[in-house]
Amino acid sequence: MGFIGYCYYNSLMSNRDSAVSEILTLLKQHPEGLTVKKVSEGIGMNRMTVARYLDTMLISGYVEMITFGQSKIYSASSRIPINDILNCLSDCIITLDQDYNIVFGNRSFLDLVGKEENEIYGRYVFDILSPCGENFGFDILTEFDNQEISVIKNDAVKKFTANFIKTVSIDGNIGIAVFLRDITDITNIQSRLKKVENLYDSLIRGFKNIIFYIDYNGLITYADPGCIGVLGYQPSEMAGKYIFDFISGDESRILDCLDMRKNSGSSAPESLKSEFIRHDGSFVVLNLFIFAEYTSSSDYCGFQTLCTEINS
Repeated sequence: MGFIGYCYYNSLMSNRDSAVSEILTLLKQHPEGLTVKKVSEGIGMNRMTVARYLDTMLISGYVEMITFGQSKIYSASSRIPINDILNCLSDCIITLDQDYNIVFGNRSFLDLVGKEENEIYGRYVFDILSPCGENFGFDILTEFDNQEISVIKNDAVKKFTANFIKTVSIDGNIGIAVFLRDITDITNIQSRLKKVENLYDSLIRGFKNIIFYIDYNGLITYADPGCIGVLGYQPSEMAGKYIFDFISGDESRILDCLDMRKNSGSSAPESLKSEFIRHDGSFVVLNLFIFAEYTSSSDYCGFQTLCTEINS
């Protein structure tokens, strides 16, 4: 937008705001409502222009309208205008016309791009918003949900999920509303958690210990990553199976131990040795320390089993 266009736009916006203010002031003085003719006479503006303003104000929620015979009666609305609501949201919201030019941007979007309203109106969206890498794509006729994009602001990358909703204006032209939800903090937290999990896994895999949680029947409900280094199994390969499926020899000793631990009411560990079958078919002897676990009300809830490697 050149300087002349900028001045023309400012003039239009100023005239529009002045007319809207005059119409609202007049309608508030007449809570019973006024026809287009009465509003036109009250503010000294031609009826066609007043009718266009009232249509726009009706859509925006500034006025309400009822039909009385052949006449339309307008009154000041007691509702909150939709634009005021959108400006209170933390999501960045923009509406575009069919040529992808910006029709509206809420305050959160203006803050994101560092622009004023008069600097974005009528501008091509990708002249204002520049996602990292390729422009995020959308079809004006199609609605999309949760497309992720990244935008650079103040030399930092901000991440958003973008939702697109098809719109139709009062004159029948199609467009699109774009909702951008900031997920930067969530993404950063998830990234840090992933790094911590990877560090934990790498430490656990270096230990010659495994921790299992098993129920009374010997079903493994949890296996920690230590099983990878000791037995060669992924935790998901062991969870949901019985511990006896991985033991070579008599399983009755472990069942007797579980039964004794449960009935003793003691959380002191029971120790025994068993030969386990590795993923590659080889064998390893592990020392099992079995702890019965109880709830705060002394109800039995399972066993925690610590397995340490005796020979390699």
